[in-house]
Amino acid sequence: MPGSRWMKTLLVVALPLGFASCTGPQPMQKPGSDNATSEKDTAECRAVAQEEAVRLYPHGASIPTLGGAAMMMSQQRDSNDRAVAEARAYQACMQNRGYARPPAPK
Repeated sequence: MPGSRWMKTLLVVALPLGFASCTGPQPMQKPGSDNATSEKDTAECRAVAQEEAVRLYPHGASIPTLGGAAMMMSQQRDSNDRAVAEARAYQACMQNRGYARPPAPK
């Protein structure tokens, strides 16, 4: 079947890409920092980042729309905006404390 061959080709290409995307970024590190300090800084930066994200994109603040599907899409967009803002604020907080991500392995 021609469709079967196309599906096999798609799987051969898509699976390795999918598995490669499962590896997340390395945790941020700071030279000379012990585990307790890193955990404390991480927790504090996560809390600050969450507060900043909610301040920028409050829950339930999206423009009311007509219909359930439009409302769901609006809520998903707001959640995505909050997640992006939180990630940026977290990274900025950690960098301000002297942390950096190690270079990616080649």
